[in-house]
Amino acid sequence: MKGTRPSPIRPRAGAQYTLTGPEAITVADTAAIISGVSSAPVTHPDIDRDEWIAAAIAGGIPAEYTSVLRMLTENHRIRAWFTAHR
Repeated sequence: MKGTRPSPIRPRAGAQYTLTGPEAITVADTAAIISGVSSAPVTHPDIDRDEWIAAAIAGGIPAEYTSVLRMLTENHRIRAWFTAHR
């Protein structure tokens, strides 16, 4: 039918989706891409991980969550390193 839109993709239980596309990119890379297509300066300051975790805890994140925050930020750093060194 003319004028109808296809139905959206429905998530399935257990399905895995790649949210970044075919390659892992850093937040700084994302900022550069947005800056390039929007013609507006977009930057990402790389904050010290320990300072960021301390600020998150000071902002109300439970201290027990520190190990999870550390794991998440380390995984991001590892992916960024592997992407840069392919």
